[in-house]
Amino acid sequence: MSTSNRFLKKLALNVAGVFTVIVAILFKSEQMYLMAGVMLLIPHVIDVLGRYLVRGLTCEREVPFECAEGDRVTVVIQVGNTGRLPKFFLRAIDKLPTALTMAGSDSPMILQLNSGERRTVSYKLDLTLRGVYEIGPTVVTSTDPFGFSTFQQTVGTTQELMVLPTPIPTSRLFLDGAAAGQRGDEGGTQRGGGMDFHGVREYRQGDDLRRVHWRTTARTGELAVTEYTQGSSLQVLLALDLARASYDDTGSGAESALEYGVKLAATVADNLARHGHRAILLTPDTLEMAQAPSNSAREMPALLEALARAQAVHELSLADMLERFRPLAPAGMTLVTITPVADGALVQAIRHYGAQGVRAFGFHLDGPSFHPAAHLNSERSGGVVRIPGVVWRTVGKGDDLAASIEGLAYGYQ
Repeated sequence: MSTSNRFLKKLALNVAGVFTVIVAILFKSEQMYLMAGVMLLIPHVIDVLGRYLVRGLTCEREVPFECAEGDRVTVVIQVGNTGRLPKFFLRAIDKLPTALTMAGSDSPMILQLNSGERRTVSYKLDLTLRGVYEIGPTVVTSTDPFGFSTFQQTVGTTQELMVLPTPIPTSRLFLDGAAAGQRGDEGGTQRGGGMDFHGVREYRQGDDLRRVHWRTTARTGELAVTEYTQGSSLQVLLALDLARASYDDTGSGAESALEYGVKLAATVADNLARHGHRAILLTPDTLEMAQAPSNSAREMPALLEALARAQAVHELSLADMLERFRPLAPAGMTLVTITPVADGALVQAIRHYGAQGVRAFGFHLDGPSFHPAAHLNSERSGGVVRIPGVVWRTVGKGDDLAASIEGLAYGYQ
């Protein structure tokens, strides 16, 4: 019931009480005096009783241990009554951050909660954005039987709900063919010039003409080559820029440069893991860890947790972060950067990696396209951009991230 309706009910009762007093005076009726007194006292008695009834309540909450973007999860609240009197018409709902949406318009009601009794209610949340959120405390409300007033009490504590980023499905290996020949830890499989047949793909500059698949070439009219697997796996350093200055005026919420960057990082790590390759996540947060998380089966949850917590709040630039990590970078690994800033300092840092035998690729987030005032139809750079020492693919608001990931390697020369 709305606040205005409750006010009108109270006003109507008070007006009726005053009118009854006038009638009692005119007719000198003791019964009318009594009736008027009851009418005028009812709202005040209910107010005192209502405030007492919301005391002595306890709440405990159960939240999912692990969840991801796109999930609908159930949060369970157990309400207990430690008071001596029963409680009536109770609703319990948690305080929620704006990024979390409760499914449905109202919370369940507990019609009666006796002394010492515990009852359970639940509600569902639609998780639309990765992150770490504080849920609670719980607000318990009670409405008097006449509907005059609603009383509330804040009880319980807050709990952390972690929403992991969800990788985007991809159909083929990230950096397919571009990093062929790169060797890392033995035991994985990599597409290249091995002995096991893998499939047929389009011809790319540098491919051995002896591997041309003539039947496919004749059918499509475009050169195609056979592809094989070999017994080595890529090691990829996945460096995500989280410098505060890099994300100025690049949007907020799900349609922001930061969220696109996190989604790219999660998808690349997942893509490489599914094809037997190792990716190490490098951010200002993981740089301080004894060992940065990777996409191995044992460490993938830690990698996704790091991405769930990722926020652009650091002073450390991507270029400085790479320079700090460079002494630890194994020779022959592949570097993939994700950043809205492609300045001279970053190019110089990447060249230092190149001197150690590292090939560099990256995603350049087109910051202006994420600005709230930007128009999706405005002209902007796109596709693969080659800068000495690195191949970048520009990604803007509204772009197909799966296509950007799968198409990055084709800019390599």
